[in-house]
Amino acid sequence: MSDKKQIYECGTLRYTLTGVVVAAGLIMMGFFSYHISTYAVTSAVPLRLKELGASNTLIVLIMTTISTIFNMTICPAISFRSDRYRGKRWGRRIVFIIGTLPMMVACLLLFAFSGSIGSGLAAMVKNWCSVAPTTFIIGTIAVIMVLYRFFYMFVGSLIYYIYNDVIPQRFLARVVGLVQVVSVGAVALFDFCFLRFSQSHFSLVMVGAAIVYCVGIGAMCLLLKEPQLPPLTEEEKKQSRGGAGILTFARESFSHPFYWFMFLDGAFTSVSMGIGVFLIFFYQVMGLSLEDIGNFKGIAGIVGTVIGMAVATVGTILIDKWHPVRVNFFTKLFAILIPLLNIKWIFFSMPQQSFFWVCLAGEIAVLALTSLMMTSGQPAAMRCFPKSRYGQFCSAGAMLRSVMVMIFGTVLGLAIDFGKKWFANPDEVYRFLWAWRLVWCGLGVMFASLMYRQWQKLGGVDNYRAPAAWAKEKFEAMENSPVAPPDRRLAKLGIYLWDAIVAVYLLVAVIVPAVKMDRYFAMWSVPAAAVVLVLWLGLRLKLGSNIRSGSVPHHGLLLLTAAQQGLFMGVAMLQMRLLAGTRLAAQMYCFELSLCAVTLLLLIFSVKLESAATQSSGELRR
Repeated sequence: MSDKKQIYECGTLRYTLTGVVVAAGLIMMGFFSYHISTYAVTSAVPLRLKELGASNTLIVLIMTTISTIFNMTICPAISFRSDRYRGKRWGRRIVFIIGTLPMMVACLLLFAFSGSIGSGLAAMVKNWCSVAPTTFIIGTIAVIMVLYRFFYMFVGSLIYYIYNDVIPQRFLARVVGLVQVVSVGAVALFDFCFLRFSQSHFSLVMVGAAIVYCVGIGAMCLLLKEPQLPPLTEEEKKQSRGGAGILTFARESFSHPFYWFMFLDGAFTSVSMGIGVFLIFFYQVMGLSLEDIGNFKGIAGIVGTVIGMAVATVGTILIDKWHPVRVNFFTKLFAILIPLLNIKWIFFSMPQQSFFWVCLAGEIAVLALTSLMMTSGQPAAMRCFPKSRYGQFCSAGAMLRSVMVMIFGTVLGLAIDFGKKWFANPDEVYRFLWAWRLVWCGLGVMFASLMYRQWQKLGGVDNYRAPAAWAKEKFEAMENSPVAPPDRRLAKLGIYLWDAIVAVYLLVAVIVPAVKMDRYFAMWSVPAAAVVLVLWLGLRLKLGSNIRSGSVPHHGLLLLTAAQQGLFMGVAMLQMRLLAGTRLAAQMYCFELSLCAVTLLLLIFSVKLESAATQSSGELRR
């Protein structure tokens, strides 16, 4: 049967390939409208508040604190209710989105005319109190923001659940990737075309956002069809009401170690990313000016956009074929190399220009890894969380992340303030931001590994069943679409790439001291290169044995790690070039060899995890 005539199923929905494309197009249109309108609020309203004289603390309170509180309370409640709603016309997600559409549009229009509303209120009470009109306008914006954030919660959570309900599983990663491209494009379009008018033409920008939201979201809701779901039993209805619903949410969401491991992995990873607020101060400590930092971020942003688009188009095909859970675990495991790559700045300093290029090269070297990790995250969750409770489990994880980030974000700030007392130059403490990220990233990797082991025990690639405390069998059946099995030839290609990488590291460690007559370089680099060689030879023997016995790990693991280490090797060579003839060159090359050794240790760990799963999944592709 030709691909055009093939039928793809998602619950009760049945599509041709054209139907899948149309459904994906409607979802992308909805996301485009959603992101461009919501970004208009987060960009234009702070500018308006600043223009009115609001303090930074008040702006943070209005823009973020309210949203965080609602995200921890309203979002889980909406997600829980949505999972259990059975609408005859609108399904279980769209009904909430289209139901709040009038209120969302009204809030955007109220923002547009907040100046007139606030001034009118000030004129009404001027005989009773002497309050500046700007104060009334700020207060009006604050009240509108509370209303906006309340209704936004219905959309901001449920819109991310739609494609899990309506898109066949084999296309999920590709649709998620395309949605990310569209979302980034919406933000870029606003920045390029409308941000410049956000302050001078605030009202027009908000009216435009209201129109875009109404048309785009409205069209998606009216034209997209959700699958029909089996009705709830009387017992399920009873357990979903009031206080019983809260207990049901907690009991079901945290019922199995597998879900705890997933939630804690996400929470610790989010905590590790909290250093982003302070990285600008780290770059300043390392000698970069604000102009340098702007150039650094600009170049990295352009390259990141290109890589992100490549991952969202081509990379998502590999994510679907290799299995999103597998790809997400691999990328999370090796993402610990990012803080390890940067922790060297605790010990080493470089001339400002050299640091700029080395740090930029390191940033670019990990962009593909981070992009793959972010793109595979949501499809992986869709393959793990039970479909009947997908929104509930997503919100449970988000709630735990929010609590952890709030707590440990404060701890990080206190730790930085405390650490400043121990340095002659207090700002030196910002070098240790990478140590903070390494600790929390390490905890995330630990729970990701535990989660992956549990996933394999629950059926893994071929037979995964989601733990379901509410079901009679204690499991919920999941669709397990076919994935590409380990390919012996591609696995060998990965081994050959690693052969080349280790050989280059070893040759540089031996040849540079011989040519430059640099004993100091030999003293540092040769022992480190020998450790790398021994680790690789041991792993290579293991891989060869696995290939012969038919239990080789997935070829994607070897190819991804070889590609990533090749990029790290490029950073090492750039450092060598910039620091040629200095003792620092030897020390930093030794550090890069140590990073390669850690990569090999992680690869050894991964091979052990994957070998058992591959043995149970059948024959390798010849």
